[in-house]
Parts: sequence; C-alpha cells; structure tokens
Amino acid sequence: MLTNLAPLVFLLLLILFTRQVRRSALGGETWRRLRWEKRARGALWVLGIYLFIALVDSFALGEKTILDRLVGRTPERTYSAPLGRATVGESVSQPLKEPGTHLLGTDAVGNDTLTLTLKGVRTALLIGGGTSLAIVPLAVLLGLLAGYFGRRFLIDDLLGYVTNVLACIPTILLGTLKD
Repeated sequence: MLTNLAPLVFLLLLILFTRQVRRSALGGETWRRLRWEKRARGALWVLGIYLFIALVDSFALGEKTILDRLVGRTPERTYSAPLGRATVGESVSQPLKEPGTHLLGTDAVGNDTLTLTLKGVRTALLIGGGTSLAIVPLAVLLGLLAGYFGRRFLIDDLLGYVTNVLACIPTILLGTLKD
C-alpha cells in the first residue's frame, strides 16, 4: 500500500499546483496561449500520455502493477518477430506460447518488447525530472553570478568557456565512435 501512496501524493500535488498556476494572472495568460498553440497542445498531450503510463506503472494490484496486468505477456523462449507465431533465430523454430500477441516482438530472453518499452517510461520521467530539479537551481545561481559580477572577475567569460566545453563533449564522443 505504501508504494501506491507516493504516486497518489504526486498526482494530488500536480493537480493542486496546476490549479494554483491557472488562477494567477501570469499562469492564466500562459494557459490561454497554450490552448491556442497547436504544437504546444500536441506536446502537452504527449506529456500527458507519458505521465498516464508512468502512473499506471506505479500502482500495484497484488504483486503486479496495473501496466503488467494490461500489457504483460508470458515470456517466450527467445526472439520473435512482431505479431509472430514462432521464434526466430533458432535452428528449429518453436511455436510461441501466445502467438500473435507481441506487438513489437520479443527480446533475446523472450520478454515482450512493448511491455519493456512502456515500463521504461516511468524510469525516463524519474531520471529526467530528477536531473531537471537538481540542475535548475544550479543554473539559476550561476546565471545570477554571471549577471551580477559580469566581466569584473571574469566569471562571465569562465562560465561561457565551461559551457562551450561541456556542449562539445557529445560531438567529440560521437566523433570517436564514427571511426
């Protein structure tokens, strides 16, 4: 029961926060603009679907989560093609336990790929939200320092150089993988 409490508290806080923001003048104007912008509405729908999947994966009924009960499948022997009827990659193909039910096929261990993908949504949202909560205060602090001191103590230049170096790291890593 305690595992179901955290998502409920999160959902309640999210609803209360959204209501409070919509009541403020700036939040109300932002909400009105979001409703008129098609791309913003689409992004909100995608984010809402991700949040719904994460919440469904958070609530447990017995030993399985609701997501496991909805899309969880019996593990197969090994690989299978999407909506396949038999295993793939073995010298002799074996019939599947649940033929035609694995929408994205199965992995090497026989787990349903769709189920694994949907279960990854919760982890991705937790990691993304956690890093955002950790980095935003640091970024605000560094921005305030750079704005306040400016070029007096070279803080502005130093932060610019550090930002450029950190922005180059993915390009350098991808460049080394290219060869």
